Amino acid sequence: MNLKKIFFVITFLAVSIGIFGMNSPITKAITTEELLAEINRLQAQIAQLQKQLAELQGKPAAWCYNFNTNLRFGDSGLEVEALQTALQKEGFLTKVSGNFDEETTSAVVGFQEKYKSEILGPWRLEHGTGFVGKTTRAKLNALYGCGVKPVIQKCVDGTPYGQCSTNKPKYCDNGNLIDKCDICNCPPNQMCQTNGFCKTEITCQNECSLIGLKRCSDSGYQVCGNYDVDECLEWSSTTNCSVNTICQSGNCVVQQKCVDGTLYSQCSIDKPKYCDNGNLINKCSLCGCLSGQSCQKNEDCIPLVDCEYKNYKMAFIVVENSNNPVTQNVMNYINGVKQKFSEAFKLATKNLASMDTSYPIVVLTLENNPSVEDITKEFYKKYPDDFHFITIHTTYPPTGALHFSAKNFIKGIGLPIYNLTSIYGSKGKLLGVNWLPDIKTAIEMILPDQSYILELDEKRQVSMLLHETTHQWAAYVDFIDENGKRSDSLRTPYLGRVHWNKKLETGYDPLGGYSWIDNGNGTFTAKPVDPDRLGYSNLTLYLMGLISKSEVGPIKLIISDRDESTFGPEYTISGTLKTISIQQIIDAEGERECFLP
Repeated sequence: MNLKKIFFVITFLAVSIGIFGMNSPITKAITTEELLAEINRLQAQIAQLQKQLAELQGKPAAWCYNFNTNLRFGDSGLEVEALQTALQKEGFLTKVSGNFDEETTSAVVGFQEKYKSEILGPWRLEHGTGFVGKTTRAKLNALYGCGVKPVIQKCVDGTPYGQCSTNKPKYCDNGNLIDKCDICNCPPNQMCQTNGFCKTEITCQNECSLIGLKRCSDSGYQVCGNYDVDECLEWSSTTNCSVNTICQSGNCVVQQKCVDGTLYSQCSIDKPKYCDNGNLINKCSLCGCLSGQSCQKNEDCIPLVDCEYKNYKMAFIVVENSNNPVTQNVMNYINGVKQKFSEAFKLATKNLASMDTSYPIVVLTLENNPSVEDITKEFYKKYPDDFHFITIHTTYPPTGALHFSAKNFIKGIGLPIYNLTSIYGSKGKLLGVNWLPDIKTAIEMILPDQSYILELDEKRQVSMLLHETTHQWAAYVDFIDENGKRSDSLRTPYLGRVHWNKKLETGYDPLGGYSWIDNGNGTFTAKPVDPDRLGYSNLTLYLMGLISKSEVGPIKLIISDRDESTFGPEYTISGTLKTISIQQIIDAEGERECFLP
């Protein structure tokens, strides 16, 4: 048979198979089994003719077979041999036996999972079954079928029937592109829904922990729930409480108030008061304090303390009685002392602090020798609590000079911490009171033509004021000596041990101490007193908080058996010079620092 004739016969047989595969009247006249047998016969002829054609053309014949029968474990015959041949070509089998055994079943499973989307996808299967059914045969025929290749039907985007589109999650379902994410998956950052559609994956965090949970917000409450497109919980918008109700623990309740009108669990306008279930209590940690006050551990407020004052204010009071009225001479004298003392305090502190004495002199008329406390309380009835110091003069005896400390909030200066301001009538501003009585008698003893004596007395009065005012900070400190023992030898043993020892080098500090010349032979001579010298020593300035401990320098003390009551300025004494450091004082008294009880 020549080449042209063979080609004609193959074409005729292929067309015949196509006709038999259609719903024509011919196919309806025979049974299905007869039709399948006829198709197989024709396919065998086509295969034989194709082999002959290939030989005539000098080409090897390609193996083919049309799979039209479902196959399963236990089957045998030519159909099984063809199946095994195809599986062998796919690399899943090594031999052809004609028997559908376990090895063949495993090979079919491998083949099905290799072409998963086409074979298993339509059935929504993840793993192969080993049964050669409709979709398995379709793929076998697509790869190894004989004759005219079946027309591959596709959707509009080119996706074959029963396959996933490149446009996930689209799936070609008999010509229709439908969403089928359970088979075709979703694009990145999207998640598959039960209806087959993909949804953009939204990452979120819960704002609240439990649906239905309530909380107060502004003048109402919010409820926990899911109110948007994501799957997280969030708070609802605020539902306002009705009039005369407030939100408590997420619920609107009737407002309850304390006697001053403050709502329960709210701060009063009268700081630090807090309405605690009907009771007004102090709660400064929550409600704060008024300006100029500080909160204490007991929830009370006290006046704010500044341990490092630099600018002080002093008021002057003159107390008269019916037998000793104040005179203009007394007023003039005190006004002169006031001005000179303000200037002297600034010089004595080396311009590191100031004392404002500009407030007008206050005259109080009191009988029966009132106490210091009585006088200051009477003062505060009419005048402001705006002074750090008060100096009191009287127009009647007795004479003398004292300093009364009202409070101390400084550690490390040899004094305990205390606040006695209330017994003087102050609300916390007052530091101390200077008591300098019987000013009238002293002045009236000076004759009008003895102005130089008056000037000297003003200097004495200024010096006395510097002395008494400085008792607010000194002299109370000890030191730890070279033997580790506490020593009070910086202070004189006389006058209550609250003045500097004469043997201490202070440059004639208003609180005591001398200025010494070292003669180099074991003796020391006290310099003459300069009546115009009003400076504080570095030790006193440190205790006042005006210089740091590093600025104090060496503290020099003469160790001598000579009793200081037996000598004065320009005297010479024998002894040994001892140097004391500020650290030795700190070792005894602690660091100088502010302390708020």
